[in-house]
Amino acid sequence: AKKYIRFLGEQMDHVTMFAYLKNDAIEWAFYNQKTKKIKTEQIAKTSIIKACDPYFKWFESKRINMDYYRILNDLDTPAGRWLLGNINFDDEWEFWKYLGVGKVEVPNKELFVSVREEGFPIDFNMADFELLIVNEKTANLFSKEEVQLIPIKIKGYTTKNPYFLVTLINELDCVDEEKSVFDKWEPNNDVRPDKAGQYKTFYKLVVDTNRCNGLDIFRIKDYHSIIVVSDKLKSVFEKNNISGIKYKKVT
Repeated sequence: AKKYIRFLGEQMDHVTMFAYLKNDAIEWAFYNQKTKKIKTEQIAKTSIIKACDPYFKWFESKRINMDYYRILNDLDTPAGRWLLGNINFDDEWEFWKYLGVGKVEVPNKELFVSVREEGFPIDFNMADFELLIVNEKTANLFSKEEVQLIPIKIKGYTTKNPYFLVTLINELDCVDEEKSVFDKWEPNNDVRPDKAGQYKTFYKLVVDTNRCNGLDIFRIKDYHSIIVVSDKLKSVFEKNNISGIKYKKVT
């Protein structure tokens, strides 16, 4: 039962997981009714859910206690690092699709990112418009189900390890609005009427861990400039001494 709940917990939220287990309990009860091993479906259903309750509590405590962090470009550490600039997109607005979520169509040309400020190469970078660029060492730490890696070269630099432009697959509606401080776009706004009701600015961000669905990296729904990572991925980055990144706790 514990293994099964762990598996389900990696795939879905707690409420959905409970529904799955109830359904499994009913199917198990039906089987036992037919084989005369148990008297009623209700007894079987109640017995299984009751037996699983300690594991529900165990799993929920793990989920609630998990921390999440906003990742940021550390502009000062390490000292002497380079700062990356713009990418040679065909269209000046093409960068927007890389700030969205989901897989994008890879350009049919070699991509280059300029170096805005000379220095030595680092692992984790945010170029213009906070586009995420990482080296192979960092790229290998992501789950390939959560990111898309697009090869990119550093203009004017020859590096031993390849670099990648990273797009994220997932966005989550996980902002704890009671604890967060933010502004939203008003209806009929003169600048961006199309964004009415979406987040405009965050002064303080707190995410609801129950809605993070076990993902290790994602963007905030309706505010894609923020990237959030799990405590698990943060620990992996720290263990591998990934340079150029800093963290701001959002739980």
